Amino acid sequence: MVEVAGIDPASGPILVVMTGKDRRGSTARSRMRPHWAACAAGGLLASAPVQDVLRLLNKDGEQQTEAAGGISTAMLMWGMLFGAIGVGYVMYGKKQRRVVALLCGLLLMFFPYFVHGTYPMIGVGAVLLALPFFIRV
Repeated sequence: MVEVAGIDPASGPILVVMTGKDRRGSTARSRMRPHWAACAAGGLLASAPVQDVLRLLNKDGEQQTEAAGGISTAMLMWGMLFGAIGVGYVMYGKKQRRVVALLCGLLLMFFPYFVHGTYPMIGVGAVLLALPFFIRV
């Protein structure tokens, strides 16, 4: 398994962490620069580890996060905002016995784990934020 520990926009990956089995069969982790990682895999260009590293980089040398299935800074911030508002909705719904506010609060706290992409997250969050104002139960 290959992990990229740091990426420099000018030169690409700074440090690659390879996890595998050593000669005794125990799990070993080694940190090395990317061109050394290819040499450490038997002196050849190890196609799978090198492709894993290259897949994490786009044309400009920046890390691909959202497109590669990761999380972007915007998604993290929006998720924290919706989660904090969700806590408020849960407290309000529980105290005032408003079922819709309570359920929307719970959904606001947990939906960022399941929605991938910044714009879908903002859309779902906006609907959940507005729902208690239009549905009163």
